[in-house]
Amino acid sequence: MPFLVTNEDKDTLGFVHQLELPFVSGISGYLDGTLLNWMCKKGHVGLAFEAGSHHSKTSLIKHESFVTLSFHILGVYLDFKEEELAGLRNLLSDELAPKHFHFTLVEIYKIEEDEDFTMEEGFANFEKIYKGEVLATNQFGDIMSAIDGNIFMPLYQKQGMDGFFIIKPVEP
Repeated sequence: MPFLVTNEDKDTLGFVHQLELPFVSGISGYLDGTLLNWMCKKGHVGLAFEAGSHHSKTSLIKHESFVTLSFHILGVYLDFKEEELAGLRNLLSDELAPKHFHFTLVEIYKIEEDEDFTMEEGFANFEKIYKGEVLATNQFGDIMSAIDGNIFMPLYQKQGMDGFFIIKPVEP
């Protein structure tokens, strides 16, 4: 499912709302050294777009649609008919997308250096989780969610020290 990661400044939120994609804010303050952080510090609209594996044809189509629609929103390319814009939005839509668009980070589970962390299988981005639900295990036992929310990025443990993020919808 395509989604955006962004900060919460007025210009960025104004832009991402026009894309009609789920987005998560509040993460950039927790991840050091990202291009997103650098862009935001320089005063630019900063966001990251995710749409699946780099080797997936579907992902490539979604990325191309995102760039094209972004150019239209920014006024770089305005020669679209309404049905063409609707087609781009349709290519970016996903039947699994949450009904709510804006989420914010509320909790991160950090993996300790010598921790034997294993995420429970079957979780997907934006999936609803509940307080007390087992999300992972380590050498000491079950790791349960401390709150109700939505799980985010539960598949990247081998690439860093972030076990999982818990996000919650931001009310409009």
